[in-house]
Amino acid sequence: TEDILAAINRVDAETVYIFPNNSNIIMAAQQAKSLCSDRNIVIIPTNTVLQGITALISYNPDASAEENTQIMTEAIASVKSAEITYAVRDTELYGKAVQKDDYMGIGEGRILAAGKLLDDVTLSSIRELADEDSEIITIYYGKDVEEEDADKIADIISSEYPDAETETVYGGQPIYYYFVSV
Repeated sequence: TEDILAAINRVDAETVYIFPNNSNIIMAAQQAKSLCSDRNIVIIPTNTVLQGITALISYNPDASAEENTQIMTEAIASVKSAEITYAVRDTELYGKAVQKDDYMGIGEGRILAAGKLLDDVTLSSIRELADEDSEIITIYYGKDVEEEDADKIADIISSEYPDAETETVYGGQPIYYYFVSV
């Protein structure tokens, strides 16, 4: 709460949007909002970084705060996301066995895929999220992934979902090999 309040106070704006990007942070954002009476604080209830990015892209500088709140909230409802990382221990979740050091795709509140091969887990995770109605598939690759490897994944997905725009973006994130938004 203190960090969020400090960030609000550094912003020179009448309206400040907060993107918690984690369900555990939403309550702290609400508490910070209650402590700030000199400006309009709007919390867009993002649960993932990818929802936050989607909301930011949807922002319209010509719209009112109320209109932008509606626009961004509707936008986050339309995005599905996955994070590709590795398991730190053996576990079984949602009927999927995961061994320590296996790659795993986590998204939409569950394990989407797990296995020994990063490309296979990434592709399986994207396939769990994408369908014939998907419009944009964005693959953010992390600091431990080469651009060529990300482009290879994008090419495969692009051929499987030809009606969707597929793009790669260097995110540079540690720990997570890929963030994927659909």
